[in-house]
Amino acid sequence: MHAYAYTGEMMVKVISLSEEAYTELKKLKNEDSFSEAILRIIKEKRKGTDYAAFARLAGAFKENKEEWDKIKTEIYEHRKKTRVRKWLF
Repeated sequence: MHAYAYTGEMMVKVISLSEEAYTELKKLKNEDSFSEAILRIIKEKRKGTDYAAFARLAGAFKENKEEWDKIKTEIYEHRKKTRVRKWLF
């Protein structure tokens, strides 16, 4: 368990993190302080953009081209079967 104190302009808050949460946050923080990293992640979530999720996916199928080809084929086959609905207004 890790405990950290955030020293803002007016107050200090102590939070506890599990070892797993600490390790993951440490990976995401780069050169930022823990407070800056948490605020950045919150802002990204509020914008609806999870850059960390995109970063984890980047190159996910790089080493498994066969799996990626299978997924692409399934997507295209599904698209062929999907009918476009025509709405009457």
